[in-house]
Amino acid sequence: MPEPVIEPSPRRCSECHELREMDEFQDEGYRCKYCDSMQPEISRYADRADEKKERLNDGLNRLVRATLSRAPELPGVTEICQQMFHLFGGLNGLCAAWFADIHFAKPGSKTRLEQYTRIVQLLQAAVAEQQSQFDIESASEEELEQAVRDYVLRIVDDSKEAEAHVDSA
Repeated sequence: MPEPVIEPSPRRCSECHELREMDEFQDEGYRCKYCDSMQPEISRYADRADEKKERLNDGLNRLVRATLSRAPELPGVTEICQQMFHLFGGLNGLCAAWFADIHFAKPGSKTRLEQYTRIVQLLQAAVAEQQSQFDIESASEEELEQAVRDYVLRIVDDSKEAEAHVDSA
C-alpha cells in the first residue's frame, strides 16, 4: 500500500486574512509574500496618517488657546457672594431680608419649612467649622464654657438685629 502524501494545508495571512498556499509565505512568516512586499508602503501610509493627526491636534490646540485668551473673565463664587452681600446691604441686610421672607411666609407653608431647613443646615455647617477651628479635646472646662457663651450671645445678638431691622421696615 502506498504511503499517503501529506500536502501542506493553506494558511491564513495575518495581514490580509486570506487563505494562501504555503509557498506564498516567506519562510515561517505569518504574512504572505504580497503583504510582505506591501509593508513599506503601508508603513509610509501609517506615518503620513500619524503626521496628519499630529498637525490636526496642534491646530486644534492653537485654536483652543487663542479662544481662551479672548474669553471674558468670569467672576468666581467669592466675587458673586461679595456682590450679593453688597446688594443686600451687607450681612445684616441679607439676614434681615432672609428673616423677612420667613416672617411673612404663611405658617406651615413649604417656603417657611424650607427656610427653617436651610437655617438648620447653615447652623450645622457653622458648628462643623467652629469645631474644626476650636480644639475641644485640649480645651479646659473654662475655655469650653466661654466658647459656648460666645456662640449663644452671637446667635441672640444676630436674631435681635434681624428682628429690629424687620420691625423698622
